Amino acid sequence: MHFKEKTTLAFHAITIGTAFAASYFIGAHKVYDSLLVGAFLFGACCYLIIRLSYKQGLASDKVLFKAYRLVNWSVPVVLFIIHFYVFFEAVEIQDFIEYKSFEELSYLGIFALALWPFLLIIYLIGNTIIGITQLFLFLQLPITIALSALLVVMLGFAYRRLYQLKQNTNIHFTIPLAIFRSLTPILLCSYLLIEVAPRYMN
Repeated sequence: MHFKEKTTLAFHAITIGTAFAASYFIGAHKVYDSLLVGAFLFGACCYLIIRLSYKQGLASDKVLFKAYRLVNWSVPVVLFIIHFYVFFEAVEIQDFIEYKSFEELSYLGIFALALWPFLLIIYLIGNTIIGITQLFLFLQLPITIALSALLVVMLGFAYRRLYQLKQNTNIHFTIPLAIFRSLTPILLCSYLLIEVAPRYMN
């Protein structure tokens, strides 16, 4: 195997491992570093096993693994859409904090000189956070729509790649079953690491 092929193989293993890790990170109620690393390694191993089970160096391999990566990355995108929407559904719009003028703090006497600039910084940080939250609340629906459109495009490209693979090779498979088989490892891994493994961590 040439250096370029090894580099490409390692890069794709890292991207798939990252997809598995991202799915765990987004979906986990409490993130454990060991499980995060485990998700990454499991995803990379899944890719390598699938990669080694096919003949290397064929043009059809590139089509197959482009589809595989798109299908795998659809999972963290779906999880992010759900968490993004659910989180901001529970967030209430807050009013900006009113600044205290120096005159309003004059009852503190000489301490107002030291306290007022400190309060201005606190108000600035607080209002910045509130402003960002309001921006996300305002853009909640457009962002959700954009991410959903991205998901549809990803799955569309994956379907197109698989259809192209089916037309140009002698491999017989059904596209829905191929997508389901691609999703199974990442869904199973995410479920085990998010719902099952934490019970035995304590």
